[in-house]
Amino acid sequence: MDKAIFYPMLGMAALTFSVVTLLAKRRFAAVKSGETKNPAFFKTFRGESPEPPSVQAVQRNFANLFEMPMLFYPACVAAGMLDKVDAISLSLAWAYVALRVIHTLVHVTGNDVPTRFKIFFLSNVPLMALWIYIAL
Repeated sequence: MDKAIFYPMLGMAALTFSVVTLLAKRRFAAVKSGETKNPAFFKTFRGESPEPPSVQAVQRNFANLFEMPMLFYPACVAAGMLDKVDAISLSLAWAYVALRVIHTLVHVTGNDVPTRFKIFFLSNVPLMALWIYIAL
């Protein structure tokens, strides 16, 4: 298997670890400052979130990283196993990672929903193309 396909997967993993680190940082800061009402919420995560929007956005982004990206990892593994690691598959994989990074930046900063949706939609294009390329 060509190791080059591992690096886009590493990039997605790094993004995921970065977001969970940001989530912890913002969550602890919100509890410490009193912005988070009812810290006991974190024992069960039941009911309405008492967290400020800045924390909720990062939490939602973290959850997003376990949705569509779950199609990304097996696509990369399949590309490696089927000897489809080349400039096309690598470009598609890196395009997906780059768009997910941009999506995260939009989500955890200003969270402009129309912009975020466009980037989310665009990020699915290279992912779908990667699967089609591998299948052909």
